[in-house]
Amino acid sequence: MSFDRSKYEASKEPDYPTDAAIWPEVAKLWDLYGAVWDEKCAFNPVEATIMGDYRFNAILSSNKREDFDAHLAELKRFKNKVRRILVNKLPPVHRVHHEYLSEMLKFEVMMYEKVPMYELPTQHLFGPHLLIVQAVSFHPWRDTKDCETYFSRLRAFGNQVDQMIEGFKHGMRTKTTLPKSSVEAMIQQCKAQLFEDEKNSPVYKMAKDKVESVEGSSAELLKIVKEIVIPAFQRLHDFLSAEYLEAARTEAGIWAFPGGEDMYRACILFFTSLDKPAQDLHDLGLEEVERIANKMDEVRALLGDTGGTQNEFARKIAALPENQPKDGEEIISTYKEILDVAKVRVLEIFRELPAAELEVKAVEEFRQEASPAAHYYPPPADRSRPGIFYANTYKPETRPKYSMEAIALHEGLPGHHMQIAIAQELKELPRLRKQVQDFTIGYVEGWGLYTEYLGEQLRFYEDPLTYYGRLLTEIWRAARLVVDTGLHSKKWTREQAIDYLCEYACLAENEAAVEVDRYMVMPGQALAYKTGEIFIINLLKKSRRELGPKFSWQDFHDKVLENGAVPLELLRRTITSYIGAAKATSV
Repeated sequence: MSFDRSKYEASKEPDYPTDAAIWPEVAKLWDLYGAVWDEKCAFNPVEATIMGDYRFNAILSSNKREDFDAHLAELKRFKNKVRRILVNKLPPVHRVHHEYLSEMLKFEVMMYEKVPMYELPTQHLFGPHLLIVQAVSFHPWRDTKDCETYFSRLRAFGNQVDQMIEGFKHGMRTKTTLPKSSVEAMIQQCKAQLFEDEKNSPVYKMAKDKVESVEGSSAELLKIVKEIVIPAFQRLHDFLSAEYLEAARTEAGIWAFPGGEDMYRACILFFTSLDKPAQDLHDLGLEEVERIANKMDEVRALLGDTGGTQNEFARKIAALPENQPKDGEEIISTYKEILDVAKVRVLEIFRELPAAELEVKAVEEFRQEASPAAHYYPPPADRSRPGIFYANTYKPETRPKYSMEAIALHEGLPGHHMQIAIAQELKELPRLRKQVQDFTIGYVEGWGLYTEYLGEQLRFYEDPLTYYGRLLTEIWRAARLVVDTGLHSKKWTREQAIDYLCEYACLAENEAAVEVDRYMVMPGQALAYKTGEIFIINLLKKSRRELGPKFSWQDFHDKVLENGAVPLELLRRTITSYIGAAKATSV
């Protein structure tokens, strides 16, 4: 659905600063933050719902070429406006806000100009055809009006699918297509939505109780699913099967696209917020893989089993029944138990927990096969639902219990839930800064991996086997540096990348294939984890080294978290300032 900017009322920042009345440049900056928020929410309405802005609950994102062009034009206009704000007439705290917004707009304009988003409107991991099924989980259910907006959103899905097909067709003409493996996965995802009896539709089954809870009509829901949702999935399925699959790219990396080298350079900068050549990141990955493998050898010696390769050992322990959850329920209950312990222990090195609750849920069946082991969705601003830790319960025998501590810390506490929920609760930050923006993924995923590292400080991994599981998750992230740059810069094949992950990250072949398929459709994103983690650990080591007895875990983490997710260089300056201030205080 195309969005008409003239039809909505501009919002104002909830924490609009009182000093804006006496600082004209502050007012300009915060008014601009409000305008950027409105534009981003209007262009990504389901994401707006997830964040708790419910003005756009009745619509879906547009994939029309003219709407992409209009959005880019707005971003450029905002970019020019932020440049015209007189930074020297801003109080110090607002100068950080100015820098953040300036960097965000610079990065987003770069990505819209460099990366073919119109031609690649969805893929097998994230996108509109998946969000429409999940939308019921994010939608507020307060009264019949919420039911009406949800129905309107479902009715818009047919047009959205037709727009996506047009985008894909344009990509076919310009040789800018998804890889075959992603297309094959999407075909299966669409197929999972096709039922002769619409009452078996996941959309209907997931929404029926919610609709009835606000006295909405389940008969109308069924009618929309039958007449709009299922036929739209059928059209997308048929197009992907009959036309697009044959045109899908056979090369694994975006080097094959026209201008692919520049695209990848932009993706590296966007997802890490660091200007690093692909070769440097590739070499860093090789070094980290070797370092972690040596630690794994030490743990194997403790376990009394040093025969064979790392991969052979990993496969052997993964095959032991005692290391496998018996079913999905055990996976969920184990994560809950770990997080209950973490909730108490994190207060040893953090000052406070977020107010938002955290819920552990199984990944929905329709998207399990292509999903990672776990991932996180933040709570909305109004806290009408908790943060969600999604655990993949598909094939429980492939989800070893000894890796669950590291995964729970990463996705839950003190990982993504703590960082993101605390950011949402910070006062005096513009709304954009309270939510994760894609150009700060180096910080966000770096934080997640850093919290796995903190598990040692928090007395997790005390059993050598769970410590081995922690190293397995770390070497997997290090291998991502090698594989992502291998695929998109060094022209590796999908098979080469899978083989590397099997040999060095000790992944089973099916797990490695899922990982590689992810990197192929999200170039550069996998680089964020290790680069961000190393960056934060280096800041921690610097703080401990320079402050000595003055070092405080709580103070350090307060400083890392106090600005929400930020570009890594901004974080460096924050910690450098903290060290200087701490040194200046008396012992």
